[in-house]
Amino acid sequence: MDNYEYGELLKKLEKKMDNVVNLLNPQSLEKRLKEIEEIEQDPSFWSDAKKAAQTQKEKNQAISMLKKYNDAKNALIDASELFEMAKKEGDEESLNELFPALQELESSMKDNQESDEKRDKIQKQIKEFLRIVNS
Repeated sequence: MDNYEYGELLKKLEKKMDNVVNLLNPQSLEKRLKEIEEIEQDPSFWSDAKKAAQTQKEKNQAISMLKKYNDAKNALIDASELFEMAKKEGDEESLNELFPALQELESSMKDNQESDEKRDKIQKQIKEFLRIVNS
C-alpha cells in the first residue's frame, strides 16, 4: 500500500461520508431528538401509549443512526490524521497497518447502508400490510 492508494481510498470514503451526510442529514436528526425530548416532558405524552411507542421507536432509530454516523465520521477523521502524519514522516509501515482498518471502515459503511435499505423496505411492507388489514 503506497501513499497514492491510501489517499485515493480516503478520498473515496470522504465522498461516501458526504453522501451519507446528504442522505441522513445529522443536524435535522439531532434537532428531532431534541424535539422528542421536549415532547417526552409533557405528562400527557405518555397517556397515548401507541403514539408514545411510535415516538420512542423513532427516537431509538435516530439515536442509532447518529451513533453509526458519528462512529464512521470519527474513524475517517482519525484515519486522515494518521495518514497525514505517516506521510510527513515517510512511515510506510504505519500506512500498511492503517490500510486494513480503512478497508474495514469502507465495508462497515457499505453494510450499514445495505442494512438501512433492508429495514426501510421491511417497514414499507409492514405499513402496506397494515393499511390493507385496516381497510
